[in-house]
Amino acid sequence: DFQPPSKDVCDQLFDAADADKSGGINEQEFSHIMAILCAQILSRMFVYYVVLIMLVPYLSAKVVDFTKIPNGSYTEMAAE
Repeated sequence: DFQPPSKDVCDQLFDAADADKSGGINEQEFSHIMAILCAQILSRMFVYYVVLIMLVPYLSAKVVDFTKIPNGSYTEMAAE
């Protein structure tokens, strides 16, 4: 169950993002926040695609090797 951050947590995050302590977020501070958030999302996407591209084919090959499909069978033809 996802719970949004409390007002106190939001205030702390806002204060941390407000580098010049002006009471508002300027364009440079906003760009910095977006860079941090995008870096987190990008790292998750990178891990997802590494798993998808490298681990799934490896595991699929291991499953096919484990099942020992007989040569010349209909199952072999369908697997190809």
